[in-house]
Amino acid sequence: MHDMGAMGVVQSIDGIEKRGFRLYVGGGLGAVPHQAHIYSKFLLIEELLPTAQAISRVFTRLGEKKNCNHARIKFLVAKLGIEEFRRLAEEERAILPDDSNWTTFLNDLSVTEEELLERGQSLNSGERIESFTEWHRTNVYKQRQ
Repeated sequence: MHDMGAMGVVQSIDGIEKRGFRLYVGGGLGAVPHQAHIYSKFLLIEELLPTAQAISRVFTRLGEKKNCNHARIKFLVAKLGIEEFRRLAEEERAILPDDSNWTTFLNDLSVTEEELLERGQSLNSGERIESFTEWHRTNVYKQRQ
């Protein structure tokens, strides 16, 4: 729905499960909405950041600079077509020098693990935890009509 979006997917490659993303580009809302195009059906997790950088560099080089209302990837993809945009981004990716920051965080993903502070709460259940009751009291109200 926006300039670039990624949906996590797992795919079996040579019998080994690999994590990656289905990558979309060129979507957008606003006065001129655009449906995002599939850039890649499966992009390895290690390639997400360098691919995003390559896409950004193509947009920086060829995107609209004079009219800020059209300074979005959706307009560039519409102008070039997804195949040409993908080709340019892949050319850009091929010349990017490797950067260890693209993948070093993958070695220890446990640093992103979180624990819930409180359990989830249904709006429609009878029993409510205290903090949810306070939130509900100050944030939920009947519509005027």
